[in-house]
Amino acid sequence: MMQTPTSWNWLRTLSLIATLFTLVPNSFAQLAPDLTRLQGHWEGDGANGKCSITIEGNRLNFHEREDFWYETTFTLRTETDPPQLLATIVKDHDNASVGSMVLVIYKIEGDTLTLVVSQDAEVPPPMGFDSDPSAVLGRYELTRVKHPREKEKI
Repeated sequence: MMQTPTSWNWLRTLSLIATLFTLVPNSFAQLAPDLTRLQGHWEGDGANGKCSITIEGNRLNFHEREDFWYETTFTLRTETDPPQLLATIVKDHDNASVGSMVLVIYKIEGDTLTLVVSQDAEVPPPMGFDSDPSAVLGRYELTRVKHPREKEKI
């Protein structure tokens, strides 16, 4: 039986996907647990005061004030140490940052999420979770809480 170009491309695509899963199983294995553990609503203190983050799937919504918030999509880089979250801003309070990328390191310990983000795009990604007195790095300490919508259901 002769294969059509469409079926041939489909078979090549499936073969490529299978090969990728074979070659980098540790990255995919690590990605799923971290992505699952990040899901939910987080509240705490950030670089400029109180803030909240809601993560659903690969969407991260950051809210600090009515005039300072971001909606992003993200990918995880779990093969780095510490692991990184690469967010792309899709919407913000004044549309000035749409399309910008933000590189964040993160760690999850129980129901505590710690994020460190560079406030300067020219600075290399953060390497650790220590505080930065020069305020070039913003540190966020958040605790998982029930999302406000979930609280209303009780």
